Amino acid sequence: VAAGRIELLTASSDAIAALRDEIGETVVVSALRNRSLVVLRTVFGKSNLEIGVRQGSELILHGTAQGKVALAFSNRSLLQHVLRQGLTRLTDHTIVDAVKLEAELEQARAQGFITAPNEETFGINAVAAPIFDRMGDVAGTVAIVGSVQNIKPTPDQAQIEALLKASLRISWNLGYDRGAIDARRRMQSAAS
Repeated sequence: VAAGRIELLTASSDAIAALRDEIGETVVVSALRNRSLVVLRTVFGKSNLEIGVRQGSELILHGTAQGKVALAFSNRSLLQHVLRQGLTRLTDHTIVDAVKLEAELEQARAQGFITAPNEETFGINAVAAPIFDRMGDVAGTVAIVGSVQNIKPTPDQAQIEALLKASLRISWNLGYDRGAIDARRRMQSAAS
């Protein structure tokens, strides 16, 4: 587990610095391990007001952008575990209905990112994208975090594009190659 976290930190270092410099907002990288999402690194934005998540914090999977994007792209058993635990309300905006959560996760899969305005903390929004490892599994997430004034419920296109570019760069650094993964899965299907 520790080696995986170090690898993710190394793979993400340049990409998150570039993302912060380009967008100006706080950037958070988290690692998915077992059934939890843990913050590995927070790089504070350029604002005088620091908004971030403390390193080592465990994120709520159904109530944060990072958690929801991890749920969207992970094995379905993780979502089933979260639903069995119950969807705790953190604010009036937290999704606590399983059907609504599943709809959000489907939206995340379709667009490659998700937001969570006011869902964990009132006045704060994040937009997050998945990070994939060499096997095509979710290794973690990358997110930009800021006030709802700076990251709207529908983020600016520049924020989305920069985030997706950073998530892909980190994934590549971890050995992710979608073409190779798709080819391997086709071969496995043909063999069975």
